Amino acid sequence: MESIDDLLKELNTSTNSGTFDIAGNSTPTSSLRLDNSDRPLSTEKQQQQQPGVEGAPPRRPSRRLANRAEDRPESAGYVPSQPRRPRSRNTTNGTDGYGILAVASNVQVMGATTVTQSLERCIAIHPAASSSSVDLSKGSSEIAQNQSPRAACHLDVSRPPLDVSHCGGPPLPLPQRHLPQASLDDDDAPRHFFGPKEGSGGHPPPQMGSCLGIEGAQEVMQVVGVPVLASSWNQGIFSAGFQPYGLHQVEGGPCGVIAVVQAFMLRALGEMGVNCAALLTVNESQRQEALADAIVEILWTNIGGGKKATLLNPGSGQISWQQLKGSTPFHFSSSGQLKAALQQRPWRDTFFQPSGSGLAALLLSVVLTRGPQAISKQDADDEKAAVMIGAHGYCTQELVNLMIFGRAYSNVFDGSKRIGNVKDGFCVLQGAPRRASVGFLSLFEAYKCIEVGQRLKSPLSPVWIVCAESHYTVLFSADMSVDPRDDTCAVELYYFDQLGRQSERIKLTVRPSSFPAIDGALDDSADAASDSVPQRRENEASESMIDKCIRTKWTNAGVDWNGTDVIL
Repeated sequence: MESIDDLLKELNTSTNSGTFDIAGNSTPTSSLRLDNSDRPLSTEKQQQQQPGVEGAPPRRPSRRLANRAEDRPESAGYVPSQPRRPRSRNTTNGTDGYGILAVASNVQVMGATTVTQSLERCIAIHPAASSSSVDLSKGSSEIAQNQSPRAACHLDVSRPPLDVSHCGGPPLPLPQRHLPQASLDDDDAPRHFFGPKEGSGGHPPPQMGSCLGIEGAQEVMQVVGVPVLASSWNQGIFSAGFQPYGLHQVEGGPCGVIAVVQAFMLRALGEMGVNCAALLTVNESQRQEALADAIVEILWTNIGGGKKATLLNPGSGQISWQQLKGSTPFHFSSSGQLKAALQQRPWRDTFFQPSGSGLAALLLSVVLTRGPQAISKQDADDEKAAVMIGAHGYCTQELVNLMIFGRAYSNVFDGSKRIGNVKDGFCVLQGAPRRASVGFLSLFEAYKCIEVGQRLKSPLSPVWIVCAESHYTVLFSADMSVDPRDDTCAVELYYFDQLGRQSERIKLTVRPSSFPAIDGALDDSADAASDSVPQRRENEASESMIDKCIRTKWTNAGVDWNGTDVIL
């Protein structure tokens, strides 16, 4: 094996004329880019490596740098003109995306053999170069005849020629990777908050409120009215398929909340432009859209006054103040933000899945949006009686009014009434503050127990919540162009009971002033002797409670059930 000195002399002889790039252009030594091993040493280190200097022990030359010892520019006092820049694949000069030409052109070649080995090693590492066009068919004999050894060097390999004429041109683009992009509608993507995905639909995430403490949780449950919510509230707001437009109630108790949501959902379908036939055969997507609009109108428009809304997920199981302690409410700043949240997980599963807790979540969200203090001290007539759930677990009139008007008023007459006197003081009773979006009819008015005002009897949409004793159902017109204030013309209404499991559509035809009246008839002896009065009394005793509720608005109206069984 040759000694290191002989090898250095041979390499010095073959590289005296400088270095060349692959295109055959002479490259002066001053323009070369030096790696860390080719940078000039400091003057102190140079003196330490010079023989004869005191305190400088002789150093054995590195084997890695032995083949470049004669070509080092330090002896000429070379200083690089600019610092070394990191090399990137995107900015390599004349590459085909794999950096092969840049590797070959930046190698400081000492002879044709070294160039040949370098190029073969690059091609072996990057198989894509085998499809490139480098003409390396000539041998090393022609190199000695040319002034540019690198330009004339060729490899004797059976590969297609590589076109290197663009070595000095602009860099070629790298091959693009086509990776599947995650869709914004991918509901399985991880969430960093309990609410809508950030950026979905252009709405920001909701603001997380402070966790409910012991006092806050107890205050909420005190307004709810029961220490523990019954199991009937642990259900979602969904349709069981009995009627396409109808929601489903599993157990008795929360009928008031489901009836109000049902009424606002039918109103939302009418505002979506659904005609009469399409409303009765609405599809799943339309119903879900209208259902989200109904929740938004209740929380944001009615209770929040178009300024705020709050959602709370109570979880499953028995809901008491102990379970609510530590729960986090979420505050929304726009109706679109709230609707987007309801249409995405996890709120969509909480509210609209059958196994969810949509009724309990809506009840608590209603209370938190209005505020427990505002309900008890500002809305209700009696602060101690201001509860959402009354005797036997049924919804109170305060809860129904809170969802319709946004205020937990205890009465259903128009406006407010003042009772009392100057000496003993006055008490103001609050009723319907404005014309409601959906109406309300009650059997208690037929029994002369309460008064329902025209603001609830003649709502904005032809949809009415019907309270027959302790159960709430819905009565509506499929033709949303019907004027709810007109109580003199015949109208066709549809009746739906969420708890009744109605597989048959119930259509009622209401004809005002077609039923014989008995008011004042007993004062007339002639009429009293007639057979119509006893017959009317018998009919009243056996007539449906729904008919009686209808007649509180359409006076002396005849109700035709069109062949369906009359609901007594």
